[in-house]
Amino acid sequence: MRYGVLNRRVPLLIGIALAAVYCLAYLGDPALPGNSKYPEGWWGWYDQGKYLASTLAFAHGDLDPAKHWYPLGFSLLAAPLAWAAPNHPYFLIGLASLIAAFAAFLAFARRLGIAAPWAALIFALGSMGDPMLIRDWAVPWNTAPATAFLWTMAAAAAASLQGRPRPLVVGLCAAAVVACRPTDAVTTLPCLLAAAWAAWYRTRRWAEIGRLVAGGAAVSLGYLALHVAIYGMAATPYMIDSQKIGFTMTDFGWRAYVILVDPRSWFQDGQGMLRRFPWMILGFAGILVAWRRGAVAVMLATMLVAHMALYISYVDLMPTGLWRFLNVHYFTWAMPGYALFAALLLWDLTRRADWRWAAGSLAFVLAISAIRLEPTSVGVGQPAKMIDIAGPVPPFMATYMSRLPAHDDTGPLLNIQSIRAFPIATGTRVIGIRRWITGPLVWEDGTPAGMNAQGAQTRYSISLRWGWPRWLVKHRVHNVIDG
Repeated sequence: MRYGVLNRRVPLLIGIALAAVYCLAYLGDPALPGNSKYPEGWWGWYDQGKYLASTLAFAHGDLDPAKHWYPLGFSLLAAPLAWAAPNHPYFLIGLASLIAAFAAFLAFARRLGIAAPWAALIFALGSMGDPMLIRDWAVPWNTAPATAFLWTMAAAAAASLQGRPRPLVVGLCAAAVVACRPTDAVTTLPCLLAAAWAAWYRTRRWAEIGRLVAGGAAVSLGYLALHVAIYGMAATPYMIDSQKIGFTMTDFGWRAYVILVDPRSWFQDGQGMLRRFPWMILGFAGILVAWRRGAVAVMLATMLVAHMALYISYVDLMPTGLWRFLNVHYFTWAMPGYALFAALLLWDLTRRADWRWAAGSLAFVLAISAIRLEPTSVGVGQPAKMIDIAGPVPPFMATYMSRLPAHDDTGPLLNIQSIRAFPIATGTRVIGIRRWITGPLVWEDGTPAGMNAQGAQTRYSISLRWGWPRWLVKHRVHNVIDG
């Protein structure tokens, strides 16, 4: 009885604490509208300003396509709240998403045999164990409802794998994720496949598959009807823009290195995710041995691997934006998952039957993280991953966020889509994203004021080295790039 009470009260208390932290973080955020030296607060930011414009338009029945930029799910959810709180329509959406994700995580963890108090603690540490993670929840992002839908879908798919089919919920949540964040569609696939397999394998009834399809269709058809009402049959400007930026597998290992391990030698700015969240290394190791825990663990591991691979290959995700523009919110749903696998790995290390697998997996991941990918100078005639152009330091935003046209010996290059330019202490640095830069880089019209387009160019390739893992090396984090 005493354990049963503890089993109920600890998650309840942690849930209340999470809600309290969210409320305090939201109300105390320096970018809260009306709570900073900038009156607009985050409504003056690009993403949040677009969200709000769409939500207010929905609240007034306005289907003007000029007012709806991003996928419609997030702004549509908040539209009913816009009448009561037009300046804070996402406050309750964020709070409800946090609590729903928390409850769904507990339900999922139960399928892995993890007691509710431990699961609640794991979620709290994984989702709000760092000020940056807390801020990801406080600032309005469409990743908040997507996180709730992803964990609810995962819990329903896990129940299906263990003989309690929930295909309708899986279908509904998968479509809801896409309605909020189409990019995360790939993350829903393991749950959809798991639910479909469980429904057919266990029941041999088409009706179960039909429920899965019906759940997805209920949301998808409604969304399609709204899309047609706003845009007709045309693709939205956001869809066209996203397609142009897209994804790349070029130098995938390098991208993983600068995002996860250490970006400083390339970007002179920021830190890798492992430096900020070192427990992720335990999560990676836990994922490698997920197969020892059965289908539910494998399903979550597949979701996390697919999600990480997707965003590492996302052209617009750079270490500069990961912290400066809070792009780490892309990983909001995944962080509790990494914390869960980290906890399972630590548990395995204490068990006689499992410690060798756990220790071997951890040693392997640590060894991989000791690989260093450093810039090394190359001659003019060799392809370059990175070029430094000597000259004055140009403005950051005008360089980093502008689609500056250029070309090299191979053909045209465009900032953001195929290269990334940003200021450094000695001038301008340009990194090849979709391909390496061959021959001199030549800027065309649109070179920002302050940049010396004719400055001497120093070229760099990638050098593979081995040493103490960079994410374990203590260093003072500072921004060389200002602006």
